[in-house]
Amino acid sequence: MVIAEVEPDVGLLPEPAPGTLTEREAAICTVFGEFCGQALRVASCESGPDLSGPYDGVHVGPFQLAERYHADKFAAHGWD
Repeated sequence: MVIAEVEPDVGLLPEPAPGTLTEREAAICTVFGEFCGQALRVASCESGPDLSGPYDGVHVGPFQLAERYHADKFAAHGWD
């Protein structure tokens, strides 16, 4: 059963202007390409203004991934 179909409002914030990104924002945009603006909004929602992804003892990175759920995926890529 479909309760509701909602189109995401991705136009709330403009796409970042070239040359205005921090190093971390640019890295996110490199990974997410055409979805750069959306990825930056998610990272901002998860981490607030500090996209360094402060470690709170459970979550890590700008997208606040829980290590206990993702550690094996990180290790598979050789990430620490």
